[in-house]
Amino acid sequence: MAQGSGNLQKVETLQASCVEPGTSTSKMVYVPPTEAQYNEILARLDEMTARVEKIETRLETRIQQQEVRIRRLERGIQWAIQRIKWLSQSVTALGEIVRTNSGTLLSFLNHSNDSR
Repeated sequence: MAQGSGNLQKVETLQASCVEPGTSTSKMVYVPPTEAQYNEILARLDEMTARVEKIETRLETRIQQQEVRIRRLERGIQWAIQRIKWLSQSVTALGEIVRTNSGTLLSFLNHSNDSR
């Protein structure tokens, strides 16, 4: 007899006048589980539920860890963007200083060459 929520058992049916030689007269009939089988099924369901709950807990922990990592990466990216903006502004400001003072520098260099 198979274990499970119920059993299928082969049952011979007798149909004396209708049966041809070589024809099967059996059919499958559902038999409900015994109390012991029912209790075994419940115990296995409890075990499976506990395993699923452990897996869910581990997955939730991993998700939380990944969320923390993502937030750190986002902060790092924002810091890098701000740093790039600051460097860009610094380069622009230095360019302006060079442009503004290039005439003065050339004038100074020309003047010092003239005085030699």
